Amino acid sequence: MKNLFILLSFSFFLLSSATAQENRPHDAYWAEEQGYFSNLHPTDYGIVASSNNCNEIYLINNGELKTLVSAPGCGRYMQMSPDGKTIGFKYIAEDGMQTPALLDITTGKTTSLAEPAPLCGQPSFSTNGDVVISDTSGFTVYRKNGVSEKFATGTYANYTAASPDGKFVVYNDNNDQLQMFNTQTKEVVAISPVGCALPEFSPSGKFISFVSSLQRIFIYNTEQNRIVTTLYGTAAEWHPSLDLLAFNFIESTNYTVSRAEIKMHNPETGAESLIAGDTENLFFDPAFDKSGKFYFHDQVSLGIYSEINNAPQCIYRHNARLPMNFFEIAKSTLAIVTVPGSVPYVHQVYDTPNWHSGYWSCAPTTSAMAFAYYNRLPPWPTTVDHGMSWDPHVNNFGSYVADRYRFNEWYYSETALDAADGTTYGGYGYMWTGSYGPNSRMEEYIVQHYAASNQYWTTGCTWAQTLSEINNGYVHPICNYLTTSGHLTLCIGYYDTQHSLLFNDPYGDRNDATYCDYDGAGVSYDWPTYNNGLANLGGSYSYVAWTVAARTTEPVYNDTIIDNNYYNHGFYVNNSTLGSTQRYFRDYNVGYNGHTWYTIGMTDPDICFTTWTPNISDTAKFIVSAYIPSKGTSTTNAIYQINRLGADTAVHINQGANKNSWVQLGTFIMCPGEATVRLGDYTGTDGDTIAFDAIKWSRYPNPVSQFSADQTTICQGNNIVLTSTSQYAESLIWSCSGGTLTSQNGNQATFNFDAPGTFSAQLITVNFNGRDTLTYNSYINVQPNAVAQFTASADTVNMSSPNVTFTNTSAGADSYVWNFGDGTTTNATDPSHIYSTIGTYTVTLEAYASGCSNDTTSATIVVINAAAVSQLSADNRTVCAGDTVVFSSTSQNATSLIWNYPGATLINQTSDQCTVVYNNAGTYDAGLIAVSSYGNDTIEYSNYIVVSPNAEAQFIVSNDTVPVSNPLVVFTNQSQYADSYLWHFGDGATSSDINPYHAYASTPASYSVLLEAVSASCADDSATITIVVVDPVGIGENRENEIHFYPNPVDNVIFIRSNIADEAIFRIHDESGRLVMEEQLSSSEINVSQLAEGIYSLQIFTENQNFSCFFVKK
Repeated sequence: MKNLFILLSFSFFLLSSATAQENRPHDAYWAEEQGYFSNLHPTDYGIVASSNNCNEIYLINNGELKTLVSAPGCGRYMQMSPDGKTIGFKYIAEDGMQTPALLDITTGKTTSLAEPAPLCGQPSFSTNGDVVISDTSGFTVYRKNGVSEKFATGTYANYTAASPDGKFVVYNDNNDQLQMFNTQTKEVVAISPVGCALPEFSPSGKFISFVSSLQRIFIYNTEQNRIVTTLYGTAAEWHPSLDLLAFNFIESTNYTVSRAEIKMHNPETGAESLIAGDTENLFFDPAFDKSGKFYFHDQVSLGIYSEINNAPQCIYRHNARLPMNFFEIAKSTLAIVTVPGSVPYVHQVYDTPNWHSGYWSCAPTTSAMAFAYYNRLPPWPTTVDHGMSWDPHVNNFGSYVADRYRFNEWYYSETALDAADGTTYGGYGYMWTGSYGPNSRMEEYIVQHYAASNQYWTTGCTWAQTLSEINNGYVHPICNYLTTSGHLTLCIGYYDTQHSLLFNDPYGDRNDATYCDYDGAGVSYDWPTYNNGLANLGGSYSYVAWTVAARTTEPVYNDTIIDNNYYNHGFYVNNSTLGSTQRYFRDYNVGYNGHTWYTIGMTDPDICFTTWTPNISDTAKFIVSAYIPSKGTSTTNAIYQINRLGADTAVHINQGANKNSWVQLGTFIMCPGEATVRLGDYTGTDGDTIAFDAIKWSRYPNPVSQFSADQTTICQGNNIVLTSTSQYAESLIWSCSGGTLTSQNGNQATFNFDAPGTFSAQLITVNFNGRDTLTYNSYINVQPNAVAQFTASADTVNMSSPNVTFTNTSAGADSYVWNFGDGTTTNATDPSHIYSTIGTYTVTLEAYASGCSNDTTSATIVVINAAAVSQLSADNRTVCAGDTVVFSSTSQNATSLIWNYPGATLINQTSDQCTVVYNNAGTYDAGLIAVSSYGNDTIEYSNYIVVSPNAEAQFIVSNDTVPVSNPLVVFTNQSQYADSYLWHFGDGATSSDINPYHAYASTPASYSVLLEAVSASCADDSATITIVVVDPVGIGENRENEIHFYPNPVDNVIFIRSNIADEAIFRIHDESGRLVMEEQLSSSEINVSQLAEGIYSLQIFTENQNFSCFFVKK
């Protein structure tokens, strides 16, 4: 049957596709693109009008049309001053800045009433000449006397109406409830329900008209403070001097205006009369000139009429398309609030099937976008080609608009004729079948798709309600008057405080010259009575028609339980290949999460199939299960194809025998990209039913290690058996510290323990998904067998000291028995034993372990008679003269000791020590005789004691009395046994040289020179000599014979100052006494530059005198 339908459907497609290419209908959509007049204002200077896009202000005079202003929204809600000379309008620049302005139609001059701002209101007039301009905080009244008054309302209302006397101003709040403000008392009174707009005062000020949804016109009586009349129509206009209200009554069929009448209503009497128009002659937008004469237009024929002799007469017809401009206004800088995520776009004409003429399909297309946003229907990829530049292309949801499908146990096979008289199903057929329409069936249609919905008429069609839907995350279908006959769009966001909304418009962008175009995603429209230069949801004079809620949420997805409504999130429905289509998939509200798809089984290869793909991140083993619902499951052979790592597996399930349960398909290793389950409609039986519900991937559990031992306390050398009670293990890895694995079989392992101690046991369980480790620390207690071991203090002793001490080094024993071999025993752990006679004895130790094995060991002890053995030591073998030495004896078997210590003097002697003193340096022998009745022993050590000498300080000087003329003294060190020296010259100077020289001050004085001789290891010593520096004159010498020389020490030349004769001789000797120079002193200088550094003696000989001294050559 499915194959037959495919052939029939294809033939139907060929026929319908040709129909779909016919010219589009001349409906309200077409009229919006063609253009027509709106907002007529007859004056003495011609007729002021705008286009249906309201981007122009025209002046028609003497059969000619002139554009006075062209700017975004300039003609929308424009008002005429009472004198008929000035148009109040809002000027909106392309950067979005707004300015209230006045246009003098007599001169064409435009005057700005305020500085440009992001938002401003439309200027309005009172009969007495006051001008009212609103802003974001309230409104300002500019009195005709030149005084202005500002009034705060806390509300931004774009449109206001002033009473004829200027006392009252009516504006709408954010709930679109009209408030009447008394400018004298500041009192505010609500005069309408919510959802109303476009207030106008009657000439007397007694009545106020305003519009609401579904083309209702209310009339409020200001004297009775209540609504007194409800009319059905739009474009209400008061007579300029009488309390008579003209309005437009419009009926539409299939988005085409079928009746348009101009009527007059008298609110005082309730009388209503027809002025012009019927089903053949369609007239729109009544207007009055100041005399009360009627004007109106015929829309797409572009004719403007006046009532002449009680009959409509065309006074102007535009013979070409209206000069209309379209603007790209800069995006508002105000925050844009949208529903979360993105809303899929579907075009009612270009995304629906080729055979469908979708020009009237706005309501089901808007619904389809809502369902797609909430992911409530499976994608139904359909290739469409309507001959446009972007064709062919694929849309996932356009077929739901017009084609048959099943959902929520309903078959959408109702029929209705589309714009080309083609038979249409799906959402369109459901809404338009018979006498129904979207306003009566759209709410029900949305509810049928698991969404909460209710329809809003007057009280719910408010700006605040729309914002509430968006703020709660709900897309919001709105039936509006973007066309004269109404249009459905899907609201997806709003501009904060600007009163503009974001839509997915299924027809295109109403702001463009070509409305029916593929650019309707995310377009912006203004809310009725507001004007931001965008197309307006209320058209020229209306409010929105009605709205319907579409409240639900996207399913909460699961990564590893893929339900049959997780479209694009793991669940795929093949409804577009292999000849499949969505209506082949039936459903029941049963199963996992209360819904399941099913179809009719076949003996032919699969046509309908679904796949489930989990979101897994790694390669692992999974248990795969399928849920079998209670209905749609008669088949006994559902073939689940499991795509897994390495290969595919087919699993046959009897769905009829497993209703209302999860059925395990098997355990498989899967990875990302290889984890899909596929189920098709091939069952091998025609006519049975097969269900496509949820598939679950349960990660195979990681192993859980558990084990026990047959015993945990054993003796050394024994075995234990470990038994695993682990879960989900595929392999076992055993280990025991201190144990050796001797066998492993199944879930058991045997270990042998050779050494005593406390040991851990460990089991690692492994499967494909992981491993688990269980370790029992200190789990196995291996008791030691007894090991007998001991040592003896000596294995041979003599009768002089026959005592033997035994040290027990056994292990693992609790008690002991000793047998000393001479007939005596003991149970002590570490005994001592004294033997009484010489001999050889076998000592035996028996070690006993409670619960484990005992052990025995033995050793031999020999008891003998032994001679003395000399042993000698000294506490210090290297000493200084005068130190003591203590000799100690460690001799054996001795009864007395004889000490030998040559060169020393005895100080003290005890039984095994001898203390002596060595007074003289030298090297000395030492000896000891150990005396025993069994034999003596002598020991002698040669050069055993080394006695070092103490330091001895001694020195001589070159002269202990020196003259002031040469006070240099040379010191010769004659000390012994010293390692270092320190000289103190008596004048504060010191030296560490061995043989120093020192120059004293050239003044008479006496100095005590001290030499310290320092020994590194023994005692130090010191010696002193007195040095006297004298002045020879003071002691009777003749100064005339005095000799002076300098400097000392000398570098190269010695200078002589003396009165000695020239025949004097000088001699110079070095330190060894060798003569190094001898010459006649011929001048006052001696050149010694050739001498090496050192100390020299200088002698000068004359006939009567000799002179000698030392000097130092540097």
